[in-house]
Amino acid sequence: MIDKLSEDVVLVIFDSCRQGSQHQDNYEDDWNGKDGWFKLAHVCQNWRRIVLASPSHLHLQLVFTPHMPTSAIVPGRLPPLPILINYGTGVRTDEERNRVIFALKDRNRVWGSTLEGQTPTCRYSCGLWIAHFQH
Repeated sequence: MIDKLSEDVVLVIFDSCRQGSQHQDNYEDDWNGKDGWFKLAHVCQNWRRIVLASPSHLHLQLVFTPHMPTSAIVPGRLPPLPILINYGTGVRTDEERNRVIFALKDRNRVWGSTLEGQTPTCRYSCGLWIAHFQH
């Protein structure tokens, strides 16, 4: 039945899913995480194509968090989506620091960040962050 719907109708349905969660506290993390558009994109190739062809309409972003699996950071598998860095709990490990550094490599895509903490690793990452935007 759903295969009979036009891509425009499917896109409206997907956008309704996004809008339905827009007023939740963790909207950006949820919509841009495994339970948001990622889930829609994993249903079938057609849905994946529709989702990835409409990044601005669906407000798609890559949200880098301490819990983001490394496998989610594969260049070339996704279009060049805007990046949000959400490390509100601070950077505690070298692996987390490396994810922040990876996210900062393409500065034109970084739209926002939350980066806090008092550990030496976090202070180092915050220093990189500040230096990154001073250039």
